[in-house]
Amino acid sequence: MPDEQSIVGKRLLMLRPEGVCSKLEVQLQAWGAIVEPLHLTKIVPLEEQTIQQQIGVFDLSNIDWVVFTSQQGVTHGWHWVEAFTKKAKIAVVGQATQHAVEAMGGAVSVCAERTSGRGLAEGLLAHWQAEGITALQRVLWVGSALANDDFSAPLEAQGHTVLRLPVYTTQAMVFSAEALVSLQQQVDAFQPWAVVVTSGSGVKALALVGLQVGVGCTLVSLGESTTNAILGFEWGCGFVEAQAPTAEGVLAVLKTIT
Repeated sequence: MPDEQSIVGKRLLMLRPEGVCSKLEVQLQAWGAIVEPLHLTKIVPLEEQTIQQQIGVFDLSNIDWVVFTSQQGVTHGWHWVEAFTKKAKIAVVGQATQHAVEAMGGAVSVCAERTSGRGLAEGLLAHWQAEGITALQRVLWVGSALANDDFSAPLEAQGHTVLRLPVYTTQAMVFSAEALVSLQQQVDAFQPWAVVVTSGSGVKALALVGLQVGVGCTLVSLGESTTNAILGFEWGCGFVEAQAPTAEGVLAVLKTIT
């Protein structure tokens, strides 16, 4: 049972895209934290014509694996690839993405322990080795248009084929000068103890708008890719990385903050 008493009354700023439901936020609130969402980005599905054109370019007749590296990939991409999941196996990054697939009626064969694209690639390679799979695999990767090659590069380096199917992108929200002043005032008034950052896009948006999150505040990173984004900027405050992008994982790392 998690020691949720350690965060009762703590003020957490949750940096997440506008309109995205956060089970993590709900659970932290249930444990007594005071959670305030901060929306600096938004999820934008790609146009259907764009996705159809990309699918038309691929030879999808013999896909071995369908891979999702985010919940949003499942939300916006499942109906495009559901037919392929009847024969191909499914691999995902993180439990939240696994739950999203299962909610759609899918069954996950591999869930990466490390919550990053590279972690999933390593997980797949280890799975294939353990299962004695020696044939080169064909992988359909469903995700963000902004994703880097951390997932695809390790697989392609060993001769496997990775077909990338972007189904959404993340855009930074645009604020007027007056709106930014108001947003900064809201953050200052809230006085966050920690800021939970859920994605690299959120990190970049936070740096872009130049919000000051407060002296003595700690950034809490969800996953390796988010940490890498945080390391790309100067913040003037500390940060810690949750070992799992779950409420329990965040709680464990919050308990280390003094």
